[in-house]
Amino acid sequence: MAAASLNATIENFHGLSLGSGKTQKTPIVSPFKRFQHRSIAYFPNHPANFFQISREVATYHDGRIYEPNETSQDILPLLNKDISKIAQGVSAIDARKYKVKYIGSDLYQGFENFESMSREELDSALPCFAYIKKWEAHHHCKYTENKKYTIVSARHHIVNLIMSIFDTSKETIVNSTYLGNGLLTFSQDTSDPMTMNEGIFTKNKNLKKICYSGFALEDLLTKSQKEPLFSITENQLDDNITLLLRCEMDAYNQLTQNYTELKCYAPLKMASPQHRKKLLKTWIQTGVLPSSDLMFGIRSPYNGELLDIEWYSRDGLYRRFNNRNLPENKKSLNFNANIAVEWSHHCIKTICELISDNLQGDAPQAFQIKVDTFRNISIRNLSKIPQNAQIPRQYL
Repeated sequence: MAAASLNATIENFHGLSLGSGKTQKTPIVSPFKRFQHRSIAYFPNHPANFFQISREVATYHDGRIYEPNETSQDILPLLNKDISKIAQGVSAIDARKYKVKYIGSDLYQGFENFESMSREELDSALPCFAYIKKWEAHHHCKYTENKKYTIVSARHHIVNLIMSIFDTSKETIVNSTYLGNGLLTFSQDTSDPMTMNEGIFTKNKNLKKICYSGFALEDLLTKSQKEPLFSITENQLDDNITLLLRCEMDAYNQLTQNYTELKCYAPLKMASPQHRKKLLKTWIQTGVLPSSDLMFGIRSPYNGELLDIEWYSRDGLYRRFNNRNLPENKKSLNFNANIAVEWSHHCIKTICELISDNLQGDAPQAFQIKVDTFRNISIRNLSKIPQNAQIPRQYL
């Protein structure tokens, strides 16, 4: 999928000389012991939801905001009709018939020439600000009115914060800029060079091929669009906190009228902690959408050949990595999906409280948020707004 030109849609301050955003020395810490959670062996038939209310309020494509009922099939990344049918509970024989033309495809072919979206575009929350601008023009009031806290962010920052409790091998860091009236936006922390070379930006050839295989699967199974489609979702965590999230959509199934998250993995073994962690992260990604299912391309770890295609509902995926037949993993809290939901509430509420308690007036202010390897949550005041944070000028 080609890179989008998001920066051309809203005038923003990105690129102005606003300083490096160096942190003050002393962090404000909320210790992990404040977090109370259920047993790591608690596996209800249906896991809890992340939000009280979750709804798609708009889509964003090629610089334009669309109301949900305005979204045309011309801009949707439509899942191919044959492979769409495996989401309808077809027999194994029929499923094989729909998959057969894709099996054997080389998902590594072309990785050398692949150009992804830039880091700026991958991190951008500008589609959310475009929605806010349109909403305020229609309603003649501030979007943040009657909301204590509103978080505007690309989805992956929320996913990473939720996943931080399950991976104590590294810190999770994100920057947040307070824009007044309870409005917060998240952006990537660029102070760690290692995080700038992860995923598709890695310099490791083998890792790059693995990352690329997911994009190749999208091209194989969908009617690809030149520009990506983003779903803008409004999510109510509780009575005080609303999250407006930008979610890039892989595919749309016309038969089920659902978005479908596409992932490409080597054969999965639930005895492997890494594989369970991957499925938990995917489950979390789909949890911030009102309606989404999943389709996995299973590739050969040796040559990238597509071996199989599997479809899951969110509940079906949950039961695969959260059940009592799997070995208990205490260190990673058993990759418990319900603890993920509980932690999401604790983590987001704590961040809002820490920032609120350390504001100096209502002018824009920036903070570095960190979840350390002991799962403590801390913030530091940044001396200036980070240069990579993309924010419309009217907020500054």
